[in-house]
Amino acid sequence: MALSIVFFDLDGTLVDARDAAWEIFADTNALFELGIDTQEKFLALSETNIFSALSECCVDEQHATTVIDHFMKSIRERYNPPFIPGMVDVVKQFNAQTSLAILSSNMGETIRRILEAGGIAEYFPHILSGDDEPSKRTAITNFLAANDDQFAKPLTGEERQSRRSRNENAALITDTVGDVGEALGGGIRVCGVSWGMHSREQLLRAGAEYVADTPPELIQWFNKARFGANARS
Repeated sequence: MALSIVFFDLDGTLVDARDAAWEIFADTNALFELGIDTQEKFLALSETNIFSALSECCVDEQHATTVIDHFMKSIRERYNPPFIPGMVDVVKQFNAQTSLAILSSNMGETIRRILEAGGIAEYFPHILSGDDEPSKRTAITNFLAANDDQFAKPLTGEERQSRRSRNENAALITDTVGDVGEALGGGIRVCGVSWGMHSREQLLRAGAEYVADTPPELIQWFNKARFGANARS
């Protein structure tokens, strides 16, 4: 099997985060007067790493830490987004064929709570959360390096230098161009979904090999990708 592990983003991919996250962030924006006063401006933060983008809107590092802590505390206490219809079934079908992990900027505690509410926590033995490692690219690289035997094929000397061949055994499913960039930077494949933060066109321009418009299309992509085919869409 070409794909040994599939990472799922949480917010915007498994769950409908647009309104739920914005409603919470709007309070943080008002309290700290960040100027990110529309949902469109908030969604634009996800065009890169959201923590980095948010820090750039702050006065200094201390200010950024205070802002991020307030937002994430509110997420932990108030964030209850609904699952995208059909995604629970997709996860179950994927789980029957490959290993699964969550790769998210959200906090581990919040991720587990949401997965448990959806009845799919057991399918994700690996959770790479933002409170453990804010950089998704670093999280991907560290995880794959630590699990060479389980999720990697043997490398030639040339492949060891690039690590790219090894990492093509892994893929990320996500809704943001920032995640696409971080995953490609980590050398893994990317499948986008168009129902989240960013559009089909944005995701393809960022480098996603395929973009699903409905959850069942993820199954179609996976049935090709798991045997090594690049289902460019």
